[in-house]
Amino acid sequence: MLDNNYNFKPALYFDCTYGTNVHTCYKFPFGLNADEVYNILTPCWKESLEKTNLIESLNDSHFPFDIKNLTFEQKYHILQGMAAGLPIDDIIYFSIDRILAYMNNDIKSEMKYFSLKAQWVVSPKTWNRIKEQLKIKELV
Repeated sequence: MLDNNYNFKPALYFDCTYGTNVHTCYKFPFGLNADEVYNILTPCWKESLEKTNLIESLNDSHFPFDIKNLTFEQKYHILQGMAAGLPIDDIIYFSIDRILAYMNNDIKSEMKYFSLKAQWVVSPKTWNRIKEQLKIKELV
């Protein structure tokens, strides 16, 4: 059930551009793949039984975090991040800790200093992985 929506995977693009390994593949409810999940979730304003069932079926066998007490909206955002192939720590950082792009200026500034551009909210843990993989020394 794919339509014409394009599921951009920013972490995969980042890996291909910079030679890192941060993109993450996930197991989804109902055996769906990332593109199928993306198409069910998109557009965000369109509600459907299929979308609701998908979001409500998300559990810790799909995403390694205790999600049973999370809101429907948080689970929706987690599935969006999973479909985009974002690292687990970044999904938690954005969807659960609610760190938005404008709150993440330290990491964005450091990445910019090293001429790196990520098209998602990078968590401190992922930024440390990227620095390790690219052999980037800490800024003094």
